[in-house]
Parts: sequence; C-alpha cells; structure tokens
Amino acid sequence: MGGAIREEDATAIVATLPRLKLLCLDGCYLPKHVLLTIIHGCPELEALSAKRCVAFDEGDDEVAREAAMIGRFEVGGSRLVNKLDLYDVDDVDDDTSPYVDVI
Repeated sequence: MGGAIREEDATAIVATLPRLKLLCLDGCYLPKHVLLTIIHGCPELEALSAKRCVAFDEGDDEVAREAAMIGRFEVGGSRLVNKLDLYDVDDVDDDTSPYVDVI
C-alpha cells in the first residue's frame, strides 16, 4: 500500500468496516495509536499485515498484546523511525536499501 494512515483514516475504517476480516497496511506511516485504533475497532480481524511500517516498532509489547486475538498478525520490519532519515554515524554509505540518491 504505502502512504500514511492517519487517525481520521483509522476512524473511517472502524466506522464503516467494523466487521473487516483482512487488512494489509504494509509499508505505511502508521503510528502506534492509529494501529491500536484499528485493532480495537475491528474485532473480527483474522489477518492484519503491517510489515515494514514506520512509527511503531515490530517488537512493541502493547501492540502484540492487543493484537493477540488476530490469527495472522504480521509486523516484521516495522520500526519507530525510518532508517533512511538517519545520518550514517561513520560517514560510510553502506545502506543496502533499494532507494537511490539522485543529485
């Protein structure tokens, strides 16, 4: 998917699709509180994928606990900050991401 999932987006999902079963939000800017809004507001979710997202960490205990009722919950590669937004501390360009710098 990509892009940003905002609070108003989560509120719209919950209000209009509370019986949602499957949802893929891979690669999005997805703050933790927004993810939790979706988890709490869609209690029939069977599968939720939020892999490689930015703004929550894949190892967040609260997110894992709140999503425990979802049969297939995937958040691998999600992190609080975008690695590409950080400067290399050793000034060596060793980033293995698929992004290309254009000068």
